[in-house]
Amino acid sequence: MTSLAKCPTHNLWKKSAAILLIGPGKKGCPAVLTVKRSKKAKFMPTNLVFPGGLCEASDFSLSWLDTFPQLRSFAVNPHATFPDIFINDAPEQAQLQELSPHVGFRITAIRELVEETGLMMDEKSGKALPVPDNIRKQIHEEPKRFCEILKSLNMSPDIFSLHNWSTWLTPLGLKHSSRRYDTQFYVAVVDNIEHLNPTSDNAEVSTVQFWDIGEILKAALAGSVLVAPVQMYELSRLLSFKTIDAIREYAQSRDRLGTERIFTVKINCSDGAIWVLPGDSLYPEDPDYMGTDDEIFIPKTVEECMQLYPKHHRMVSPLSSPLINISLNLEQVTPTFATPRSQL
Repeated sequence: MTSLAKCPTHNLWKKSAAILLIGPGKKGCPAVLTVKRSKKAKFMPTNLVFPGGLCEASDFSLSWLDTFPQLRSFAVNPHATFPDIFINDAPEQAQLQELSPHVGFRITAIRELVEETGLMMDEKSGKALPVPDNIRKQIHEEPKRFCEILKSLNMSPDIFSLHNWSTWLTPLGLKHSSRRYDTQFYVAVVDNIEHLNPTSDNAEVSTVQFWDIGEILKAALAGSVLVAPVQMYELSRLLSFKTIDAIREYAQSRDRLGTERIFTVKINCSDGAIWVLPGDSLYPEDPDYMGTDDEIFIPKTVEECMQLYPKHHRMVSPLSSPLINISLNLEQVTPTFATPRSQL
């Protein structure tokens, strides 16, 4: 088994960033922007996910500070907790040539939002604005020109509107892909989505839409849409909030604390599987991050494991809402359990 403490984990997996863009949906209930991965997508095909993708070296270029000096004022609580994907282990001189990872990851999330949905979080206007398709295509084909293109559009990346939400490492054992990502998730809240018209890129993404959070969970649990497990977990957390103002207030307040990496471990039972998260009674003391060990098997039924191992921070296959009866670190809100019959 390879211990996480014994390896340079920030270099093992591809770094990426994603954004949970939230606005008022039906009757003012929170709605979140989702994209459906195309059938040809190499990762999570046909699944509903949040806009996001791989980091580019240009997202971390100091040219951003030269072009948009206001980014220099961005600050992070020095006492916050963050996983080691935020560590820059390059030589000191090389580090001077790169942005703070906290700025770079946010730029990645904003750029991917533009590429996949055609929406731009613009600091100058304080709004999410549409980007013309021809410009969007240029950004997708030449992401290193993102900074230059924004300047020509008189736009500025609103990294200040993106709040730390969570960090996820792709688990082992996924059916559709062996690709692994260390992904930083951010939350951004907009006051109005009626004027927004997000569109797909017709490449990696087939459809784009705002979903009321309760509706997407109900559809996922009923099997009418595919929702990736990470998204299922985060949607269940968002279900705890009744208004976008409550989400905004919480995200702004908790932002100062940072995030911890979440790595899900699959536990095979005699009649199914349980995906456990940190704090669960079944969570390994030293998880197998690298996949060097055999999968864990417990010769008990899922229901027996529910009774024998009482601390729950888990999801059960086939897909369910998260089951949790413990408190989370860093003031993270716990997921709300839902079933297809719930009044979501």
